[in-house]
Amino acid sequence: MPIATGCKTEIPKPELYEGNGVGREVALLTGGQDISYTYGLATTLGQRGIRVHVAGGERVDHIEFHTSDRITFVDLGGIRPNASLAARLFQLTAYYLRLLAYITFRSPKIIHI
Repeated sequence: MPIATGCKTEIPKPELYEGNGVGREVALLTGGQDISYTYGLATTLGQRGIRVHVAGGERVDHIEFHTSDRITFVDLGGIRPNASLAARLFQLTAYYLRLLAYITFRSPKIIHI
């Protein structure tokens, strides 16, 4: 198989990453579980000047989400693991209704799932 040499293919950068990110906003929908991923992504985007809305429950909450001027934590509640099946189903339904309302009425135009 021949190897191409001397070829330069430039891949255009997405618009989100051009410039310093100031004035950009993104909603980070966490799924409520992975704090290390959520924290890393939110703080990195915040450091690049992008305002980040972290939507999730207490499992992904972090102190820096409440002290940073570029990160807003949107507490959607969660599911209590020791609750009855009926209570967990109610909590899950309520969580997704709050998430749907947030996405529809309050979230930035860019949403990361």
